[in-house]
Amino acid sequence: MDDLRISVIVPVRDEEETVASLLDSLLKQTKRPDEIVITDGGSRDRTITIIQRYIDKGEPVRLVRVPNALPGKGRNISIGYARNEIVASIDAGCVADAHWLEGLAKAFANMPGLQVVYGEKAPDPK
Repeated sequence: MDDLRISVIVPVRDEEETVASLLDSLLKQTKRPDEIVITDGGSRDRTITIIQRYIDKGEPVRLVRVPNALPGKGRNISIGYARNEIVASIDAGCVADAHWLEGLAKAFANMPGLQVVYGEKAPDPK
């Protein structure tokens, strides 16, 4: 399972209130993502600034900026930029349980040929 490389993709737009909580939860996973690809669909608040802080600290976060990329389009764009075959998707406004990515990775590791796995995510009430 440790050899599975996973990209996490996130579409965002005007998520200054929730994006740090989401990123913190992803970076504290028991199976840490190899990269987090965020597509910003035209934020007008401090979302970009907050994401840039994580990039500047050397975290495995990549930012793609595409005006008017609402969630579906943002996910598709992020998938296109993902460097790994396994892609996990989560939305801004959510906080991932610490074992979320590990659970997804275990399913792939234990069932060769598996193509889709899903897990739970909790909305951030902020």
